[in-house]
Amino acid sequence: MEHGLIKMDSDTLDRFNIGDIVVVLPIHSCLTVNLLRNYLTTKGEAYIR
Repeated sequence: MEHGLIKMDSDTLDRFNIGDIVVVLPIHSCLTVNLLRNYLTTKGEAYIR
């Protein structure tokens, strides 16, 4: 389930080198809930582990 897709133009891509570290923020709810300690619902409720 952990995967990401990065889209960018070639000028932006040229700024990266092999071995550079990039961060991919999870957007799928199961992974997001699993990885994040605290979050807010769309109703403004706070969940803190």
